Amino acid sequence: MRYLTIIPIAALAVASFTRVTAQQPPLVKVGDRVRVATPDMGIRNQEGTLRLLDADSLVLHPAYGEPLRLVIPLASLTRFEVHRGRKSAARLGAGIGFGVGTAWAITLLSTPSVCNPETPCSAGGWVGAIGLFGGIGAGLGGLVGLVFRSNRWEEVSLDRLRVSFAPQRDGRFALGASVSF
Repeated sequence: MRYLTIIPIAALAVASFTRVTAQQPPLVKVGDRVRVATPDMGIRNQEGTLRLLDADSLVLHPAYGEPLRLVIPLASLTRFEVHRGRKSAARLGAGIGFGVGTAWAITLLSTPSVCNPETPCSAGGWVGAIGLFGGIGAGLGGLVGLVFRSNRWEEVSLDRLRVSFAPQRDGRFALGASVSF
């Protein structure tokens, strides 16, 4: 009798999990900007637009250069990434700017004309100067970092992506994709 209550609970748990995973966006789709690497063909970080993905190969239109179309076997891929937008370098710029501003403040306060035995600098003066110059440097570095943006790439696990091409009863063919977690 206990097993009869456990079975529906387990079925509901599995059903809710499958619904959540079904709502995940596909890893990669035709038209996405991708970056691939395959040493067999001498390709390293080739960017382009995905035009076709089937059971054993993919067709890529390179972003630049010849040829107009690359057919790459999936078995030879060592890296497969999809473009997920651009990100700013504001945080990195602010960190570098803070470091430069702090170094500038320490250098300035270490010169004999500013702090010497006749006019010693207090600990509060050091902290204030480092905070001021570090803050100015962080602000300027953050602004510079906002200007410089870089691409954001998400790696598609080659083990998680399986594509199949199968005949149907009515004579047509179906293209299917499966993803494992």
